[in-house]
Amino acid sequence: MKSQINFFGGIKESLAGDIVENLNTLSILQDKDICLYFDTTIPAQKSSCLKVLILMEPPAVMPENFANINLKRADIIISLSPWRARSVNTSFWSFQPIEFPSDSLDINGHRQNRVVIINDHKFGATRSSLYGYRRKLIRNLEKKGLPLDLFGPNWSMSYTLEIRKRVASFRRALKNKREISLFEAFSEFGATYKSYRGLAINKIEVMNSYRFALVVENDTESLTEKIFDALYAKCIVFYRGPNLNQFVDVNLPHIPLPEDISDAAEIIQNYLKSDIGRLEDELRSFSFESREMEKFTEKAVARDLSNHISRYV
Repeated sequence: MKSQINFFGGIKESLAGDIVENLNTLSILQDKDICLYFDTTIPAQKSSCLKVLILMEPPAVMPENFANINLKRADIIISLSPWRARSVNTSFWSFQPIEFPSDSLDINGHRQNRVVIINDHKFGATRSSLYGYRRKLIRNLEKKGLPLDLFGPNWSMSYTLEIRKRVASFRRALKNKREISLFEAFSEFGATYKSYRGLAINKIEVMNSYRFALVVENDTESLTEKIFDALYAKCIVFYRGPNLNQFVDVNLPHIPLPEDISDAAEIIQNYLKSDIGRLEDELRSFSFESREMEKFTEKAVARDLSNHISRYV
């Protein structure tokens, strides 16, 4: 009887299909069923299937997936972040799949000499979270009077809702025994953001009208679509997240921001007054169609996942 592949959690149908196709090609589905848990917890019940835990969202977002009890239930752990692989004690990793644009944009000749940031207002309580850093940096830039425009949902939520969200994130991190950061959990409580401009209906279109984009990842070990969106929109990127000089092997044009928020704000302020011709040349030469960018595609990630599973089996 042919082995079964079962998926649990919020995996995209297209990614699941690519994984099944690759596993069938590798001809390893002879002896054992495979259960793939994508960003979800593994049930305590005993099972004969090979349990594969695939981690994409960071501890700041889903701390329960990183609880020791959940990690121990997995036969194989695959991190969709090479920067996080060591912290979950696995040598199996790939990248978070990114959906690249099918067309191209040019640098907008009428761009505003301002900084744009587009994010949902979220809360985390783990040490690796960057939500608190993002809030603090935005407030610092506002206090300096720098030309910043903030878009996204939840930046004008009520105090009551904010309290509930902060306490919930703190409790989840505490319950799952993650390292707690009180700064991340409670910084900028009740703050109002005078740079807030509402929702961005089409984020690429909005970003393309700005010369600079501020990209602060959700977590120090997460590489998501944020920097790719900004580069596609032809923005010069101020970036805080995992070290892009590790693992990536492709030049994603960006200006790295340090951990110190005052220093980061000063860097942004200086670049707003500087000659940025070299940076714009880098943007013009950057291409999503280069061979090095393939590693971030859904099909490449599916191949990585399948190969990791086949090596374990």
